[in-house]
Amino acid sequence: WYFADLISNDRPDKTILNHDLKRFERGINIDERGAGPDPKLHG
Repeated sequence: WYFADLISNDRPDKTILNHDLKRFERGINIDERGAGPDPKLHG
């Protein structure tokens, strides 16, 4: 749904705005296994 919204409106939805690749540079972890700058953090 969010990908279709991005394509149709040429801008990301507010819900997924910070879920870009730069989140790894900023150190923002997403609560999912094996993701983020330190994958061992969630295990």
